[in-house]
Amino acid sequence: MDESVTLSPIGNGIDIYVSPHHTFGTDAVLLGAWADTGVCLSRPQARVLDVGCGCGLIALMVAQRCPSVTVVGIDIDPPSIEEANENALQSPFADRVGFLLADVCDFAFRDVEKYELILCNPPYYTEDTLPPDERRSRARNTSSLSFAQLLRSVSALLAADGAFSVVIPMQAR
Repeated sequence: MDESVTLSPIGNGIDIYVSPHHTFGTDAVLLGAWADTGVCLSRPQARVLDVGCGCGLIALMVAQRCPSVTVVGIDIDPPSIEEANENALQSPFADRVGFLLADVCDFAFRDVEKYELILCNPPYYTEDTLPPDERRSRARNTSSLSFAQLLRSVSALLAADGAFSVVIPMQAR
């Protein structure tokens, strides 16, 4: 793992690895705490999907809130998946949380499993001027995942009585 990666405490004695390229912000923390996990609590074997999982913060927060669910996180950024897997391994939830390198648009049509809860803190900046760092740009700009692509993918992956929790700013198009 890159030496610029550091441990950051997230509470209850849990630390996660974060890098300067893919840190987590207030949106991710709020989504992890706010997401309606009722469907997971009512179904002990529920499956949860974290789309664009980054370092795995949201997936780990849901695993902490729902003690019997299985959580899968996907992301298109290999170093983020490496960080997320390290975070899962050093967490008390290692047996229930895993991360895969995958684009949700492809994953949606090859994964036959349905998920009771899908969470996403998607890229939502639409500016023409992108950050010079390619990883940061992919994580934050809709050029890597439009809202329409996200919604098509979620509709293919979500169980009929499932829930989708997402953070999208009001001014988003």
